[in-house]
Amino acid sequence: MPHIDTETVEELRELMEEDFDILIQTYLRDSSVRMEELKALLDGDDSDKARNVAHILKGSSSNIGAPDISAIAAKMEDSAKNGDMDTFKSLYPEAEAQYQEVVKAFNEVLG
Repeated sequence: MPHIDTETVEELRELMEEDFDILIQTYLRDSSVRMEELKALLDGDDSDKARNVAHILKGSSSNIGAPDISAIAAKMEDSAKNGDMDTFKSLYPEAEAQYQEVVKAFNEVLG
């Protein structure tokens, strides 16, 4: 399974048992909202909101076992924190591409 940390995912599966699918579905739903929020921020210069949204995506992705999207979100968060919205905006296409791969991988996990 590319784009996700299979060890973390398996640990979550063992820990969550029958609630594992709900956990993954919740992540997919919430992260989709965060990605839409990031996309909407491309048209403006609200670095505080951009930092907050990227921070939320970074944390939830890290916790669920999606380290690549978490790392991109961390770069976006740092850029926004430093007021560098040009870099923040330039990272979005990479974040979107990586996110789509994570969605595919988790959909495979869910079967």
